[in-house]
Amino acid sequence: MLTRNFAAFLAIAAATPACAQSMSAPAYSEDERPIVVGVAISNEAALTPLSLDDALGIAVQNNPTLRGARADADASQGTFIQAGVRPNPEMSFLQEGFGGTERTTTALVNQTVELGGKRRARQDVASYGREVALASLDGRAAALRSDVVVAFYGLLASQRHLQVAQESAAIALRSAELA
Repeated sequence: MLTRNFAAFLAIAAATPACAQSMSAPAYSEDERPIVVGVAISNEAALTPLSLDDALGIAVQNNPTLRGARADADASQGTFIQAGVRPNPEMSFLQEGFGGTERTTTALVNQTVELGGKRRARQDVASYGREVALASLDGRAAALRSDVVVAFYGLLASQRHLQVAQESAAIALRSAELA
């Protein structure tokens, strides 16, 4: 039980890089307040409650896998734009001979004309690549959300177990004193 709870705390701590390893007693919600978990954010900040929304926001901002997926989605947009562009013209110069009368210079300008729907096919491939990148981003975001929610509620349950154990120990101590 301890290793599972410790793993839950580490999952929350992994989502918050500056997280200290101290916890407070859990703050259970009433009807109007959200459930929060007490986690120290930094050394100079006091122990502040961390709501599930805060934990999710921190995880989304600081997760390198999600940042990489966002960068892939942005890059796929650039690939799509580039796929729609027509090929550039090519210009070349050729000079033969070095003497004044026997020297010839040739300038060529080539423009590729795409036939057979090649440009449209290139755009379709880039569009599918964009959809794959966006689906990957959505999948990674859902997996991160799932991990944070599981870790958050695991930590919340651990804090409640700790509170119950401390209350039980206090009751046992009072019973021993009375006896």
